[in-house]
Amino acid sequence: MIWILLGIALLSGGGASSALTQHLTQVCKQAPATLKGSPQEKSAMKWLKSMKKTSQSVQSESQKLMKSAVKSGRDYQRPSSEIEPTLQPYLDRISKLDRTFLDQRDSLRATLSPEQWDSVFQNQGR
Repeated sequence: MIWILLGIALLSGGGASSALTQHLTQVCKQAPATLKGSPQEKSAMKWLKSMKKTSQSVQSESQKLMKSAVKSGRDYQRPSSEIEPTLQPYLDRISKLDRTFLDQRDSLRATLSPEQWDSVFQNQGR
């Protein structure tokens, strides 16, 4: 079980959440020009910024999870059965943040038309 948790920690603590935060940083820089003057501009920017903040929180929690998993995994005296409970709070917080992020995405999606959505995200790595 510890290796599965370590694998999750490596994946989530590594490039995935960092790449998402970087992507949202670029979107937040370019979206105002795309949405300028539209009635949705203010609301959409609020949702984009909240998504970026949540992504940063996930990244931070993932890094804490990774550090704790590595520290616990290296402790010879600690049986594997004691490691999982020490990591569970991090996994719970990350899971909650993931749900929050998806709710924010849904709110952004409800705010923008399909054309605006494509405009905001079009120049972002397609």
